[in-house]
Amino acid sequence: MKYIVKQVESVNKIDWENIPKANIDQQMWGNNPYPKSYAQMIFNKDYGFIVKMTAMEVNPKRSCTHDNDDLKVDSALEAYFMFDGERYMNLENNANGARKQAIRYNRENKKYFYNNEFHGFKVVPEILKDRWTITIYIPLDNLVTLYGNISKADFKSGYKFTGNFYKVHELVGTPSEHYVGWTKINSPFPECHIKEQFGTFIIE
Repeated sequence: MKYIVKQVESVNKIDWENIPKANIDQQMWGNNPYPKSYAQMIFNKDYGFIVKMTAMEVNPKRSCTHDNDDLKVDSALEAYFMFDGERYMNLENNANGARKQAIRYNRENKKYFYNNEFHGFKVVPEILKDRWTITIYIPLDNLVTLYGNISKADFKSGYKFTGNFYKVHELVGTPSEHYVGWTKINSPFPECHIKEQFGTFIIE
């Protein structure tokens, strides 16, 4: 899968209706019903990236209210991005805006980071009548600090990186359990952390 990240002149006036959608519709494990979901991403050379994820889900389960709560009990949207070919960011959120943010080599080898740290990312949740959204703000300054081996100059037209978007509800054995991705992960069991199977992102 390939997604072209549209460049915008300003991050203050984003017309999301004209930003391409990455449909999160590849059901990977199980066959339970799941809500239609999609993600959008923009880039501004003076700021960085903004990601907006949407789930067409009414009254999503959202019991967690604090960072690092066990979001497996809730409906969640996730964004994964790998910028240096080795480590990927795992940004998981529920409809309250409770999140887990980590940088990883794999599922086990990880470091969590949050918005109150220098390199955390701002998260804005919104619950509407027929959907809920999560918007994640990723300034280049913070991104470069987090990775330590990339520079702001790397991010320009044609720059490629990899990643994935997911809509999950990991209540195992319940009718709500589902695992859906933008790029399908091939594994005999639920495992979203296979970075070798991520899709490709290209800055316009």
